[in-house]
Amino acid sequence: MPRRNIFPRLKGELENRIHQLSPGDMLPGENALAAEFGVSRPTLRRALAELEQEGVIGRRNGVGTVVRAVPGAIRREIPFVCGSIDFFSLAMEHFCRRAVELNYFPMVIPLTGGTVAQERLMAGILERRPAGIVIYPDPEHPGLTAFRELEQSGIPTLYLVRLPEGVRDASLLEFGNAAALSRIVQELYRRGCRRFALYGDDVHPAAAAEREAGFRLGMKRCRLAIRPEFCCLPEASREQRDAFCELFRNREERPDAVCCMNDQSAANFLTELRRRGISSDGLAISGVDNLPLLRLLPEAVLTADLRQPEFGRKAAEMIIGRIENPALEFQHVKFRARFLSSNSLAGTFPA
Repeated sequence: MPRRNIFPRLKGELENRIHQLSPGDMLPGENALAAEFGVSRPTLRRALAELEQEGVIGRRNGVGTVVRAVPGAIRREIPFVCGSIDFFSLAMEHFCRRAVELNYFPMVIPLTGGTVAQERLMAGILERRPAGIVIYPDPEHPGLTAFRELEQSGIPTLYLVRLPEGVRDASLLEFGNAAALSRIVQELYRRGCRRFALYGDDVHPAAAAEREAGFRLGMKRCRLAIRPEFCCLPEASREQRDAFCELFRNREERPDAVCCMNDQSAANFLTELRRRGISSDGLAISGVDNLPLLRLLPEAVLTADLRQPEFGRKAAEMIIGRIENPALEFQHVKFRARFLSSNSLAGTFPA
């Protein structure tokens, strides 16, 4: 690691090591610690001196270094810092439940406001030095300086969905947005669909790009050509959306499957067809997210259930695993969606 990054990371790793001990326990000798963390003894002594000044450890002549106190009760705290509380509410609930089961203290912190406000919030969290941090970065502000400082701090960190700009050495748990759309296309192809459309109107650009890539991959695997007029992306104008919807008046030439980028887009599209007096009979409609609003629609919608309860529990287990074993390699885990229909007539298909 760059030399300027050694000290803060070393101190953080020492704190994580002490977190596994109890007051009165002894730390290994300086030679052993220096070898374990791959640093020089002067650098190690500087970190130990700061920890002694903070009251975390004590030095006893002829005895060694003893733990005075695990670095505060905050060492059991795990903030879940989230840039989209509404979307992640179910995952956060199950994250908190699982963390409590594992004897940690979770907290949910909204990551809101502009860049300055978010930088200030993250600085405050870093100053507390919690046991670990779980972060879903605000897609509008993906490149905070605080994320790079966190990478250097030695605090175990788990990012959700995607890594922030400039961050490489961190664990990641993601939904697999691209895989979800690709597999939906392939399943609808298996069911007989051949003319595919892509629709999105209420999707964040980062998620939209990933899901469009998945749609294109699915079409490629099915050896189908993508017709530009059959694609209506979130940035489309009102005129382009009108033209897209009018395609569905011609039952002979219109698409037979519409892959929507999320469930809200699917609901909006079906509502617009009804408003125009256009029948959706014979259309296969799909979405992503498994939102409750789908149960209110008269049409069946095939959706990718992102399994937020399991996702939240997995996030808790991943971050706590890293807290309790700092030597673990960084993990990159893709959480596979489960596919089901909002209407039992359409059935389900395996993940």
